[in-house]
Amino acid sequence: MRDSHRMKEKYDLSLDSRQVVSLLAAGIVVLGAVFTLGVLVGQKLAGSQRTDRAPDLLSALDQKSAALERARAAPALTFQEELTADAGNAQAAAKAKPEAVAKAEAPKAGEKKPETSPKPADAGAIATRTAPPATPAAAPAAAKPPSGAVPGGAFTLQLGASPNREDAERMVSRLREKGYAPYITTTEVPGKGTYYRVRMGSFATREAATRYLEDFKRETKTEAFVASTK
Repeated sequence: MRDSHRMKEKYDLSLDSRQVVSLLAAGIVVLGAVFTLGVLVGQKLAGSQRTDRAPDLLSALDQKSAALERARAAPALTFQEELTADAGNAQAAAKAKPEAVAKAEAPKAGEKKPETSPKPADAGAIATRTAPPATPAAAPAAAKPPSGAVPGGAFTLQLGASPNREDAERMVSRLREKGYAPYITTTEVPGKGTYYRVRMGSFATREAATRYLEDFKRETKTEAFVASTK
């Protein structure tokens, strides 16, 4: 009996091909229903998120509209008023700038302005610019032989005398530049020491020396006298 019951159970659990196809179709239908349900749930969740974001968009639109209203409420400037306003600002800035510069450059009370001294290179450049152009030294004129002069004469012209040789040499240089031929002699003066005499010419007679003296004084405006060479 038991074996017969087991055989019946095996036969009862076995399925034919139609039943298998039916089960597959039912499974496909169930999967489709689950997929459709998932799509619907997703759309619903997305709609809820959009609903949550909607207030933010509305608040942004409200802020933009408020900004537009404030801009419209502000007084509008005409073209002429804008130019006038710009000119006024430019004049105010121009006036403020010199005052600021003057304040910055003005020295404080009790503060001395530093003195600037030129550098050596600058001083040389300044000296070069301010120095007058160098003129070539005039060549001394040819010596004028005294008229009536003879070698070894007894008379001569004495143009000056000084205890300082440099003074005598300066006088000789000036006369030589004018074309004369003076010379220096030394003599001992009792109680005064050595004197340096500036003389010129050698004449045989006093008359000849006097005539030349008159010409010399007229040409040079220099005082002199006839002296004896002895």
